[in-house]
Order: sequence, then structure tokens, then C-alpha cells
Amino acid sequence: MQESKIKKPIFGKPYIQHYENGKKSGTTHFRKNIITGKSKQIHKDSKGNKIGSSVPDKDMITGKGFTQHYDDAGNPTSHSYLKKDLLGRSILVTKEGKKRTTQELLSILIVIGLVIYFVLKVIIPFLFISIPTITFIIALINRENKKIFNWPIIISILYILDYILGGFSNYLFEDKSYICNGLYLSAQLAIVIIALSLLYRYNDMITSYLTEKDKYTKSNMNITRVLLFTLLITPLLFMPNNYHVDFKKEATNEQNNETAAQTHNDIITSQTNQFQDTSLKLNSRFVKLDTYIEDTSTGLFWLVVKDLQLTYDEANDLISRTKEIDEQSDWRIPTYEEIKTLYSNNDSAGIGYNQNGIYYPAKMNAIFNDVKYGSWFWVKSEKTTNNKAQAINMHECIKVNFDKDMPSKPVQLILVSNEIKFKVRNEKAYFHDQAITSSRRNAYLIKGENGVFKKSKENFIWVDYVNKNGLKTSGYLSKDDIEIIDVSINFKDDRD
Repeated sequence: MQESKIKKPIFGKPYIQHYENGKKSGTTHFRKNIITGKSKQIHKDSKGNKIGSSVPDKDMITGKGFTQHYDDAGNPTSHSYLKKDLLGRSILVTKEGKKRTTQELLSILIVIGLVIYFVLKVIIPFLFISIPTITFIIALINRENKKIFNWPIIISILYILDYILGGFSNYLFEDKSYICNGLYLSAQLAIVIIALSLLYRYNDMITSYLTEKDKYTKSNMNITRVLLFTLLITPLLFMPNNYHVDFKKEATNEQNNETAAQTHNDIITSQTNQFQDTSLKLNSRFVKLDTYIEDTSTGLFWLVVKDLQLTYDEANDLISRTKEIDEQSDWRIPTYEEIKTLYSNNDSAGIGYNQNGIYYPAKMNAIFNDVKYGSWFWVKSEKTTNNKAQAINMHECIKVNFDKDMPSKPVQLILVSNEIKFKVRNEKAYFHDQAITSSRRNAYLIKGENGVFKKSKENFIWVDYVNKNGLKTSGYLSKDDIEIIDVSINFKDDRD
């Protein structure tokens, strides 16, 4: 017969005394970890020797409690928990081994997932792209056997064919999460390996040929080897070192014809545009880019806030709205020195300010017609105080001091920026060496990628793009492939 009694000694902590057939069989003592706060039960035999321990625990996710049991060496032996039977009675269930909690199982699954991810994303790609190099090193170690140099040649060719046919290497290049410039270097290395392997493989053939022709000299041999090697690595000169690399054949004969036709159309369009008049002066320094205006002479971009009269603080609040669309927005109130570059005494924009029945338009290029009734515009100045701010009279190109909250004239706003943000709208936006369709390179940005440009030319924008790995790519992107981020959609007069 077994029974247990709680003992409360005068000195010391309470414990449980166990009996078997009336004789003491052991004790259970309670301890608490000072750091973790978890309780622990220490089990001892009748002689006071530790025979095991029990630790109450709880699954943090399911909330179910259990007790884990250990032997005297701290090894898990079993675990127990309470369970209700069909009659609602609580019964104690004991099972062998350590109980795995939900969070432990999740941790194990996460570790396994990370290992699989590392193998798939790092180890396998690294081994795959390194096979030509590994085989070439083996061939160098065993270079007395010239036939072994066939290995890296064959593997490198299979590597390139695999990419062309859309295999594993194609996936590596298309997935921008990989280090694209590292893969590019691997592709270059594959070509070098092919060249070196062929050179070693057919070295004897060259020597035999020169010997038969009675032209064998050390000098002739070296020259022949250099020429052969140069010929073999020539493809490196034509490989694009850019953000994304595409070795696929980009065009069929039909596509080439289409490109040639497009090039012809570009030339015709360019020539035609020289004689077209869009109410602006031909060869104008200003270019319309959706809602923005590019000044090609200063490199500045302008955005007209359409016929909206603002206090100085309202103008600054409106600028803050650009951050809602683009956190890195560079749009700002121009300085007097910046905006005065738009003044042109011989031009007129908008209707202008009406005074006594006479209109005084802003003397600016007609491309700024959205100013409508505007003649005064806020400017950024070091002389701005708590009460006063500066504006410019674009009818006369003079500075004017106005009350920030109650200007005596209707002051409007023109914003300025040094760059324009864009987003790729098509699946791929290819880089071009020139502002013509036929100059397309095998480097591209993919749909959804963002960037900025600081100048445009005809139907192209010039982009200096740096990816997350620090690799820089420069060139023209077609306006048809990108979408200019429009911050003006947040500009509305909601003060009423």
C-alpha cells in the first residue's frame, strides 16, 4: 500500500513523505529557480539519495500543462498530464520520453526550414556555378592527361545551354534575390575556363602543326597561344556587366526586322518633331513629363500647384503631402535664385493677376500655363521670420515681402526638385546605350522596381541605378516601360 503525507518541519521547507506498506520509501522536495521562477520537484529514496526530479511545465501556445520527469542524471524519462475521461473525471496519463511542446516543434521546423533554404539558396547555386571551376582545377592537377580538360569544356557548355533552355541556371539569373553580379562573374569565369581548357587540350596539336610546317619556335608558339586565347575570351567584351544579365537570344529575324523598322521610325519621328509646334517654341529648353516640367538648361524639375492660393504655412503643409506618396520626396519651395531662372520677358504663362481690369501674367514659358491667374509665388529664404516670408513677382521678377498668414496678394506655389521618382510598370525595362530603341542592352529592371532620374531625352530617361549589392548600372530607359510617380494627386484644396 502506497501513501504520501505533507510534512511541515519546524525548521526548513515543507516536503512530501512517501510510504509503502507503512515504511518510509522516499521524499519529494520543492525547489524554485530564482532566475526563471519555475518550480521543481526533487525525488529522493529512503536514504536521502536523489533518484530523479519533476518539472511542471506549460505549452505556451496551447496552454496545456504537463509535468516532465527526469532520472538522477537529468535525462528525461517520462511525462504526465491530467486528462478528463468520458464521465468528466480527471485521470493522470503518463507517457515515456520527453514531451515536445508546440513552440519546440515550431523551433525545430524553423531550423529545418532555414537549413533547407540555405541549401537551396546558397549551397546548391554555389556548387552549380562552381562546377566548371572545380573540374578545371582537377584538370590542372592532372594536366599530364590532356583529355581531362574535356570535362570543364563540356560542363561549361551544358551550363550555358541550361540557361538558354530555361533550366536551373535560368532561374538563378532571373531571381534578383541572388547576388546577380556574382553570377555574372561566374558566367565570365565559365568562358575563361572554356578558353583555358581548349588551350591546354589542343596545345599538343598546335605544337605538332608548327613542327610539321617547320615553323616551330618558342616565340611562334607563344604568339599562337596568345592569339588563340584572345579569340576564345573575346565574348567577354560583349557581355553586359549590369544589374540583371540575360544571355537569352533576344530577337528572332522577325524581331530584328521590327527593331530596324522601329529605328527608322525613331529617326523619322525625331526629324518630324523638329518642325512641329505645340504652342511652345521649337527646340525649347522645357520638356513636359506628365505633371512635371523639366528645365534642360538648369537640370531642375518643376511642378505647378494649379491656381491654388496658399499661405506660407499651407504651402509647407502641401509639400509634406508629397511624403505620403514618396518618403524620399525632394520636392520643395524654390529659392529666389532657382525660380528667377524661369523668368523670360518675352514669354507669357497663364492669364495673370487682374488689377483694374488689366491682367499681369507671369512672364514664363507657356508650358507653365497651369499657373493661370498666378503672378506671385512663394520662395525659400533665410530672411523668413515667424511673421514674414518672401515671394517673387514673376511679372517683374522682383522680391516681395508678405505676411505669412495674410499676404496682401494671391500667392501661389511652384515646387522644384533635382530628380523624379519612377516605377517600372512593364515586366522588364531594358537599358539602352542611346535614346533609340535599337541600342537596347541585355540589362534590365523588373516590374515594381523604383528609381530616380535627373534628365530625359525624347522618349527616354537617363538612369544611374545602384542595386542593393552596390552594383551600378547606367543607361536610358524607355518612358513606355516606366511610370512616373505623381505626387500632385494629393494636392487638393480641402481647407473649406
